[in-house]
Amino acid sequence: MTPLLPEEKKQAYDQLTTAMVAALERGEMTSTEMSKSARYILTSINMLENHEELVLFLKDLMNHWAPYKKVFVDFKSVDVAKEDEEKLLEIQDKLKKLTAVK
Repeated sequence: MTPLLPEEKKQAYDQLTTAMVAALERGEMTSTEMSKSARYILTSINMLENHEELVLFLKDLMNHWAPYKKVFVDFKSVDVAKEDEEKLLEIQDKLKKLTAVK
């Protein structure tokens, strides 16, 4: 598991705050929903210890309040990009070994 860095937690918090305000301005969230989600975010985000927990938290949050979907997608896409990069490096390594066999 990847430890959750303070700057990563801050980035998530900032993006969630931005999404919350934007949803309220667009009428996608009531002030009651905003307050409830804000309490949930503040209570939960400080207990997260690793990146995987953060992604699961964002997924859960998105399932309760749709305006947070973009934040989940942003964080999840970073994971996918890292996985793709790792796979690409593995393939390149295998190709180097295959061409060195000759």
